[in-house]
Amino acid sequence: MRPPKSHKTIMEKLAYTPPLTIYKLNKETGYSTSTLHAAIKTLTSSRLVKKYKDGFALTFIGLVKYFASRFADPKFESNEIKQIVNKYASLNDYPLLSLYHSLEEWLGNEYYDRVVSTSYMVNHLFESRIHITYIKAPKPIKRGEKIPIYIPTPSLEEEEKEWKHAFALSFFNLTLIKPKTKLKPKDQRIQNFLKQTFKNEITKKKQDIKKLETTLQKLTTSTNKRI
Repeated sequence: MRPPKSHKTIMEKLAYTPPLTIYKLNKETGYSTSTLHAAIKTLTSSRLVKKYKDGFALTFIGLVKYFASRFADPKFESNEIKQIVNKYASLNDYPLLSLYHSLEEWLGNEYYDRVVSTSYMVNHLFESRIHITYIKAPKPIKRGEKIPIYIPTPSLEEEEKEWKHAFALSFFNLTLIKPKTKLKPKDQRIQNFLKQTFKNEITKKKQDIKKLETTLQKLTTSTNKRI
């Protein structure tokens, strides 16, 4: 189902001029306060918007989704993207936003194009992928028996951490395919973040392999016992 037009308008306002109170959103959009309260409630529960001290702004997930929605828009140029990144760099300590001055010096305006391209890729990844959760059955299950299984919902912080890691990994992979210039020694923070991103990914892959090995071992043991 397509979201209401008010949601798109609110997200756009929050992208360019965060944070905004309900009062300021009322002045900016012309929507009634009741419409805005209902929309903000829905956007917050969808983890696209969160409340800051001075008003509402997009979450990192909401920012990625907004950038992804503008991916095919030829009018969405570097100066606009820079304006949004500049705003969210002060709201979010995520290095790929907060270090935008250094990243722009390294990649030029291509940095902003890659932010949008990466957003499109990451949004597609999380919308289309199958989430695999390893669950231990609370008791032996009899054939035909139905038991409730509760899968805990991650917090916004946990979910954003996953999105941020996927974003960094995709951004650096996209950048390192054909880098035009090398990082300068003074860009140590970018180098450290790049190294940490790939180190974290290697750790995650090792953990996934370990889980698969454990699952395979259990399945093999179970099969042998039946034989």
